[in-house]
Amino acid sequence: MRCASSPYRAEIEQLANHHRPGLPLFRYVIRDHDSEEVVFDGVAGDMREAIDSVNAWLDYLEGAAAA
Repeated sequence: MRCASSPYRAEIEQLANHHRPGLPLFRYVIRDHDSEEVVFDGVAGDMREAIDSVNAWLDYLEGAAAA
C-alpha cells in the first residue's frame, strides 16, 4: 500500500494469534520508501483497524515532514 506522492510505504500482514487462536492479528509496518528503514510498526485486531492506523500514521508522518 503506497500513496503515489508519499515518501513512505505501508505493509499489512495477517498473523496467527497464538494467545487467542480463533482471532487473527494484523501487523503493519511503515517504511521509508527510499531507505526501507522501518519508521513505525504496530499490531491491530482487525484489518479495518490496521488500515485506519496506517492512514493516521501516514498523515502524521507526511505532515511532520512538510513542517
